[in-house]
Amino acid sequence: MNCLDDKLLEDYILGRMDGKLLLEATAHIHVCRQCAERLQKSYLRKRVLSSFATQLAGLEDCPDYDTLSALVDGKLSESTATRLRSHINSCQLCYRDVQRMQALRAQAEIRGSVVVSPSSSKSTMVRPIFRWKVLAVGGAALITLAGLGMIWSQRTTEIHDKPTVTAQRIETHVAPPKQETPTPNMQRQWQSPVRTESGRADQTVHATLLRDGNYRLVRANGRYVLVQNNNRSVATPLEERISRLISDKIRTGKIQG
Repeated sequence: MNCLDDKLLEDYILGRMDGKLLLEATAHIHVCRQCAERLQKSYLRKRVLSSFATQLAGLEDCPDYDTLSALVDGKLSESTATRLRSHINSCQLCYRDVQRMQALRAQAEIRGSVVVSPSSSKSTMVRPIFRWKVLAVGGAALITLAGLGMIWSQRTTEIHDKPTVTAQRIETHVAPPKQETPTPNMQRQWQSPVRTESGRADQTVHATLLRDGNYRLVRANGRYVLVQNNNRSVATPLEERISRLISDKIRTGKIQG
């Protein structure tokens, strides 16, 4: 089969071919790229598909937007308006469109009507009632601000008239009084020697100056000697030497060899 001309292509789209010719045209479109592109770009094919989709959705009787807008504005005849109202009551999509149109017109009524002319810019005509409402709200706002300003100024004057009270600082840290440290008395108080019947002073007992083990330091005949705890004199030469060195150390402050 040769390529389809415009008449055959229109008959193919509208389904006006017989069965045999329709099968041959379908097989040719599947193998011919040029005829397939013509079929895809055909405006008649798009109209047929749109009409078929409208019939499937049940929208073949739905009016267009301008007709619905004229119905909302009350510009249609009574018979046409009655027919459209019956359709809107059974069509959910048209019912939503009408509700949307009514809401938009209600908002436009609240905002005021807009007048547009070719030689001028857009201007909004505000109704007198709306103008008085705006003036009333503005006056109430000004009165409220003036009252708040007077109250604030009075509070500021009262605050400045009050005497300033300065809180005194409370000392929480008190230094303790200085206590004098008693100076130890470093002077050694020596008791007077106690003489025995024989006049010997080696048995005189004084306050302990040096003590190491069984030995003590005592004073006898003006000298300091090392004796044992039982007041017996040290008899060994080493002990005598140590006693003499200790006596010289106490008397002169130096150790002599």
